[in-house]
This record gives sequence, structure tokens and C-alpha cells, in this order.
Amino acid sequence: MGWHIRDLTVADTNVVAIWRYEPPYDVYDLSADPAQRAEMMDAASLAGAWFAVDDDEGALAGFLEMSETDGEVEIGLGMRPDLTGRGLGVSFIGAAMAFARDRWHPATFGLDVFPWNARAIRAYERAGFTRGVPYVRRFDDGNERRFLRMARPADDPGSRRFTTALVLVAHPDDAEFMVGGTVARWAEAGTEVHYVVITDGSAGSNEPGATREATASVREREQREAARVLGVRSVTFLGEADGTLEVTPSTRRKVCREVRRLRPEVIVAPDPARLWSGSGYVNHWDHKQAGLLALTVVMPDAPSRPMFPELLDEGLEPFEVPNLWLASEEPDTFVDIGATIERKIEALHAHESQGMDEVAPWVRERAEEVGRRSGLGYAHAEAFKAIRLVDDDPDEDA
Repeated sequence: MGWHIRDLTVADTNVVAIWRYEPPYDVYDLSADPAQRAEMMDAASLAGAWFAVDDDEGALAGFLEMSETDGEVEIGLGMRPDLTGRGLGVSFIGAAMAFARDRWHPATFGLDVFPWNARAIRAYERAGFTRGVPYVRRFDDGNERRFLRMARPADDPGSRRFTTALVLVAHPDDAEFMVGGTVARWAEAGTEVHYVVITDGSAGSNEPGATREATASVREREQREAARVLGVRSVTFLGEADGTLEVTPSTRRKVCREVRRLRPEVIVAPDPARLWSGSGYVNHWDHKQAGLLALTVVMPDAPSRPMFPELLDEGLEPFEVPNLWLASEEPDTFVDIGATIERKIEALHAHESQGMDEVAPWVRERAEEVGRRSGLGYAHAEAFKAIRLVDDDPDEDA
């Protein structure tokens, strides 16, 4: 479900006023808080502080109270009663944060929640908020209530830009599935993106009579076309046999050569820890090996002079990779691909031999699921475990 934020009107407040929540959540009824209802219905207070949230059908789904002070945006929210308890809170707060980023460019977000509301606290934690210290607030009517303070930085790690990126994958089409929307976004923003495809893709056909040699040729051509669609600067094939990839001194040397040659600011690769996904997918052996090769080139191969000294004779000096992003089932970084998902799908269609005619609905559904999981209000997203491998602010005088 998507969320659409607009200014709150007095008519909206009349709708919100009749919403009723089941105990113990009935404390959120506006009838239980006349002061808040009066504030909402004050036309002067509506401008710039109170907002309506509509669902995709255009129906009022909730409201937001947001204000900015000294770089922090304070967020208060309410959802329509029939939408609560359905796992929609993370995407709802994510939409609020995305709106606030565009409007105020804050440094942090903050909010208060009742300490007993475990459901809300879980949703906020999934959206990146951390728990602070409980406190007691005294209201003008003399009543006191206990709240838990929660906050999070407003920055979005997924919006980071790199000057150069190396996408390391096992097969043709792996990059498009794994990171196609992100690659398109980066390339559009000026990042120099390079693909390194470790195998030849020669096991990509089950057709009787198909040969590895013919299949490899087709798949390389398709991969280069897909890369062109996304704006990738170069594609390098390392020529290992599809289906039997191993982490050996030979494959480590090949990957190390490309990393030292291209010297990327970030390497993007599969997560080698991913053995399966859900109950319907077992990860390909080669994907896991590609992920292990990414970890191995980060440490010890690319930065260590004693590793593969023959590469020094080729003029390839050691290189310390600053960032490693793994396409992980346990991500901490999400990239908004709402503007590039159609290009991702177009690039996947370039892999005609892999039967991509029906891939678009699945790709969109998966990206929507990741977007919801992000808690950042993204309609479509890709997800990564981001590992920072160098000091951001090295003290050269130390």
C-alpha cells in the first residue's frame, strides 16, 4: 500500500474525530483528548504542522503532526483504526520521514510513544528508531502521562553516492536481479559502474543439443546489452565454468587483478551467507562462491602486497577497498529505485535466452516488499548490508 501526504483540512479532522480504537488503544481516540482535537481543528494550526495521509484509493488513512526545531523533526501520527495491527506502521512512518526530509532536510527525527505500546515500539525500531529514556510529561489540565522517547538520524545511507563501483557476480543477469535499479541510479548520478562476471554463463540453457560454447556466447552478448541499458561503463568476463565455481588461488588472483585495476570505491556482491530464501528458493552454488571471492579480495587479497606478487609486475599496486555492499537478507541499507525500476526491468529483458517475458510482475512485487521493509517510504527499493572498511576521518597527525 502506498501513502500520499497532503495538508490536513478541517473536513479531515471531522472524519478523524469519529475514529474509535479498541482498548487499550482507545487512549488515541480524539474524544479522549479534547485538547488535541481542538488543536487539530484550529485552522491556523493546520498550516505546516498537520498533514493528512491518503491510501492508494484516495481514502483518508491517517494523519501526521510534524514540526522542525533546531534540525530535529518531531513526528506524531495516527492511523485509521482498521489499518492498525496489519504491519503497515513501518511503511507509514517511512512515508512521513521521506516527506519530512524533502520539506525540512533535518538532522534527526524524534517521537514519543507510550511505553506499554509494544506494537508501536517494534514498528518504530524496524524503521530505525532507538529507545531513549522514559519520562513523565505534565499537561496543562494537570494530568501526567509516561512516555518513551525514541529517535533516529534523518540521513538515508542508501542515498550515498560513489565515484566508482564494481559489481561482482557469478553469472550474466545476476547483477540486474541483484542491483539493477541501484546501478541505474548510480550511473545516472555520475558513478562509474563496472561489472565483473566471474563465470561464462555456459550452463544457462537446458535445451537439448545446446552447447556450453554457444550458450556462453549468447549470454555474454545479452549481458553487455543489459549493461548498456543501465549505463554500466565496462563489463569484464573472467571465464570460469558456470556451475562449478570455486574459491581457489586462481579465481582469487583473477578477481584481485580487476579490483586493483579498477580501484572501486565500493564493491557490490552477493551475500555468501545466503543459503536459501523463504521456503521456495535455494541459492546457487556459484552465487555463494562469488560472495566469498568478494570477501576474500577485500581481505586479504587486494590490500596486501605479499598476495599475488605477480600482479605487482603488471603495475597493479595494492588497494584497500573502502566499502563492501552485500545483497543480504538482513540489510541495513536501502536504495530507493522508484525512478529506475523500469530500467531494471528493461535490462532484465535483454537476457532473452533466460525467459524474461514474465519477470516484470515478480520484480515489481519484490521491490515493493523491500520498499515497505525499508521503513523509508520507498515505493520500490533494493537492500544491502553495507560494510565500511576504512576510517571516514583518519587522523593523519596521530
